[in-house]
Amino acid sequence: MALAFPTTTTTGRTASATTHVSNLASGSADELLVVAYMSADSNKYLLVPSGWDGEWHTNEGAGNGLIGFVYKETDGGEGSTETFTYSVTSNTASSVSFRVTGHDVADPFNTNNYVGDYHASDTTAWPVSSGVLTGVNNSDSNIILIGGTQAVRAISTQDSGLTLIDSNLSGDSVHVLREVAPGSSNSAYSNDMSGARQWLAILLEIKVASVAAGGASPKRRSFQHMLTR
Repeated sequence: MALAFPTTTTTGRTASATTHVSNLASGSADELLVVAYMSADSNKYLLVPSGWDGEWHTNEGAGNGLIGFVYKETDGGEGSTETFTYSVTSNTASSVSFRVTGHDVADPFNTNNYVGDYHASDTTAWPVSSGVLTGVNNSDSNIILIGGTQAVRAISTQDSGLTLIDSNLSGDSVHVLREVAPGSSNSAYSNDMSGARQWLAILLEIKVASVAAGGASPKRRSFQHMLTR
C-alpha cells in the first residue's frame, strides 16, 4: 500500500487575534488531516481543538517564531475551516492543510518520529543534512519536510528528491514537501529560496499501513510536546 496526498489548501497570515482560523483540505472519513503552521511568536502555539488528536511544535532558533502541526483522523464531519486557539493571548499564523490516505491509523507518525531543524542566520539556501530523522519504518513510509519563515520566500530551486505538497506564500511562508521511499532515514536535501531569511523546519515520518493490518485501528491519544535542545 502506498501513501497518497489527495487534497491540500492554504491559509495566508491571519490578523492578530486569539485564534487562527485555518482552511481545511476537503475529503472524507478515515483520512489523516494535518495542518502545518508557522506562528509569528516563538512562545505561542496552537491548542488541540475537541475532536483533534494532537499537536507538536518547536521554536528552535527562537528569533524565527515557532513551527508546528496539528492532526486528526477524520470522521467525515469536518467543515471547510477549523478555529484553533493560541496557547497565549493574541498572535498571527499561516498554515498549509493536507490529507493523507494509506497511513497507519494506529501509529501515523511511527511512534512520534519527528524532529526540529533551523537556520538562525539569514540565507537563501535551505539545506537539510541526511540522517536528521532516523528509525523510519520502511521504504513505503514518507518523510515530510515542513519549512517556514516570517516573510514570503518561494522555493526557487527544489531538491530533486522531494515532491511539493503545497506552499503558503501570503504574509509568511509555509512549505510542505515529501520524500518517497526514504529508507531508514532522510536523505540530504538542498533547496534554494527566493530571498535570504532565517528558517524553522520539522521533519516527520508518515507511516504506511501494513497490508496485513486489515481494518481500522484505534486512534492514538491526544498529546502536546515541545522539543528543546
